[in-house]
This record gives sequence, structure tokens and C-alpha cells, in this order.
Amino acid sequence: NDGWFGLGFAKSRGLGIVEARLEKAIVQYPGCILNDDNIVQVGREQSWSAATLIGAGAFLEDEEREKYGFASEDIQPVTLGIAEKMALGFGVQLTWENDAIEQVFKAAVKAWSKRLGVAA
Repeated sequence: NDGWFGLGFAKSRGLGIVEARLEKAIVQYPGCILNDDNIVQVGREQSWSAATLIGAGAFLEDEEREKYGFASEDIQPVTLGIAEKMALGFGVQLTWENDAIEQVFKAAVKAWSKRLGVAA
């Protein structure tokens, strides 16, 4: 439940307004390595700029992607965050802080809107 918390008790839950401000957003790609400013998928020739938000569809072979209905071009350009190795030196994580987080969320909403066929 990391990041989740309850507000209020029993019947009072949901009867108020809560505002939160995110200070950091982290996206991790455990099956990748960082090569210069590129994210490279382990075991494949596929790579992306570290200034890219990569969806699940981008990691799958065509047959698997089609089974689950993921988009083939499941990527969105984003402001370059801090790109670094994950703990233990394997995997890549991108970190955005403060105002840059909004741009990452806008990119994610754009991708979902396209998937759902609605304007963002």
C-alpha cells in the first residue's frame, strides 16, 4: 500500500476534499539498461531516448502485443528526467521532480486518450 492512505472513518470517508502535491515521480524499466542517453531493452535491439515515456506495448513482440490489444507505438516524448540505473545496477529508472511531473502526467493522459479514442 505504498502511497495509499485512508482519510476519515467509516461513514465520514469521501465527504471532504483533499489536495496533494507530488514532489517526485519515478518510472522504472527493470528489463532495460541505460546506454548513454538511451534506454535499451535487454535481449533485444530495441532502444528509446531517455526522454520517452514507454508503455507496455513497446516492449512486446507483435504477436503478444496483439493478444492484449496494446498499441505498437506505445511511447510518448517527455521532458528528460534524471535517468539512472536502478538499485543493484540493473534496470533503468527515470525520475522527475516538482513541476516536471505535470508534463509526465500529461503525456500519460495523452496516450490513454488516444487508446480510448477521445481528445485530451
